[in-house]
Amino acid sequence: MKPIDLIKVLIADDHDLTCLGLKTLISQQPHCQVVGIAVNGQQAIDLAKSCQPDVIRAC
Repeated sequence: MKPIDLIKVLIADDHDLTCLGLKTLISQQPHCQVVGIAVNGQQAIDLAKSCQPDVIRAC
């Protein structure tokens, strides 16, 4: 059986508590990994280019 690849997630939000909550929930999923947290749009663009996430969760 082929191992399942991790789903790389980038979180983009300017509220610390929201980011922390989302990171906690996503990190608890066995096949998900938070690869970055952006606090503004430019940082989200930069991290998306460097981290190559599969999913970007913007609030």
